[in-house]
Amino acid sequence: MKFRALPPETAFEYNNGHMGSSRFGRRHFLRTSAALTGGWALSSCASMERLFGPDQGVYDDEVLIVGAGAAGLMAAYELKKKQIPYRIIEASPRLGGRVRTLHHFNGDQQFAELGAEFIDGRHETVFALCSELSLPVDALPDRLGEAGGFFVQGSQVIPRRDLLKDLQPLVSKLVRLRLQITGDEENAAQAFAAGASEDAARLDLMSTEALVDQLAQGLSPRAAAYMKRASLVQFGVEPSRQSCLHLLMSLDPEARSSGPSRVRGGMGNLTQALYERVCGVLPEFFVRFKTRLLSMRDEGGFFECRVQSPQGRQSLRARHVILALPPAALRRVEGLANLKIAAIRREAVTAMRFAHHSRTIVGFSDRFWNLRGEGPLGSGALMGDLRLQSCWDSSRGQEGRSGLITFTTAGEEGLNLGADAPELGLRDLERVWKKVSALSDKRSAVQNWSRVQGLEGSVTVYAPGQFSRFNGVFQEADYQGRLAYAGEHTSAGHHGRIEGALESGRRAAAQVIAALESAVKKG
Repeated sequence: MKFRALPPETAFEYNNGHMGSSRFGRRHFLRTSAALTGGWALSSCASMERLFGPDQGVYDDEVLIVGAGAAGLMAAYELKKKQIPYRIIEASPRLGGRVRTLHHFNGDQQFAELGAEFIDGRHETVFALCSELSLPVDALPDRLGEAGGFFVQGSQVIPRRDLLKDLQPLVSKLVRLRLQITGDEENAAQAFAAGASEDAARLDLMSTEALVDQLAQGLSPRAAAYMKRASLVQFGVEPSRQSCLHLLMSLDPEARSSGPSRVRGGMGNLTQALYERVCGVLPEFFVRFKTRLLSMRDEGGFFECRVQSPQGRQSLRARHVILALPPAALRRVEGLANLKIAAIRREAVTAMRFAHHSRTIVGFSDRFWNLRGEGPLGSGALMGDLRLQSCWDSSRGQEGRSGLITFTTAGEEGLNLGADAPELGLRDLERVWKKVSALSDKRSAVQNWSRVQGLEGSVTVYAPGQFSRFNGVFQEADYQGRLAYAGEHTSAGHHGRIEGALESGRRAAAQVIAALESAVKKG
């Protein structure tokens, strides 16, 4: 199996020399030379020393971005467009965070996704960025229409078209509840933000399980079973442990989402393109991999950031910092609680948790779900009382005869998923297509995001009572814009999605830019 080459194991080296005596002054910070490909325009020998000399760790006139996932890279990209210098540190040896594409997965050179995969019409930031970076986006074909997927319940294999009839009354009730919160769909995302709605705060106290059970009384039991299973798979914890606002917010009453689309070649192409734009020909200068933030301290006009890298510990000094880190990583930063951070954000860092999603990819020599005589024709999509809970066809829209099935497992089962997942997936598929094992090409991959150090899970999920308290509280910056936050967990309208990560990176960059402009005006 081939993979895209990761950044060097030691992507940035430094020693104790001086970085250069000539630096950008604060007054002229926003007047830096225009960006060249991969670096800043050089106007003096001192500027050359800045780029190629040893790193003293003094970033007074650069923005320090902590995290090289989609959000951190997007923030750097926005800063570069404004000609504002930056540095990025990343604890892991790879870029992209929870975006992880496996290229050349099989003989047909198909790709598979262990993280973010699909986008839809609501993800305006993603589409705009792909256009800006000249990355094609492909709408996925839906040749089999509504009959494509199946809900598996015991010995029953229920086509999606039949299930939709059972779901309609329940969905109608859910949509009415959503409209009580939003009023209309114009500003729906902000209607779910913390403190925005008394109706939302009241409903937030209910779990998804409790709400579905209440609304499904007198309706088809199958509808309630499906809705609970779908909520588990989508939001990543058991329905009894998640706020019902997750389900209400996910509804799309105006059908704005259109069908699913995918970045051609995989979502990793998007983060790689961002990385190349941000780093250009000097990646060692702009991004330091395997460099973890240990502590932060307020030193008046700047932050002292203690980091750990393969070369040892070092103190970095920066006036402006963007924390593109998930809550679990923020909790490990010593001294963060002592900073002058808004109380609600300090509380959110302590309380917020991630969901437990795991991904399993299994390869096949043929797309048996499309072959007559092999079982019911379908799209390869299943959900129900399966061991791995849900799956879909990830070879859809890709060239070649080979097939790829992606499983998503969530909650406690997702948390505990291990190396036997591919075999469990084959057993799930055999409940619908009996000859599956004979068509396996023996290629597989498993990613348990809860076992990734510094993440402790997959995406943001709020327990009952947390949604209306914490959703979107990281959209504001602290220290008059000198300390900003990015990551899908900071988005009020698109948490848990690549859209939320990119949107937040753009917002955090804008907050820092505003702070810099204010400092320049004050002189």
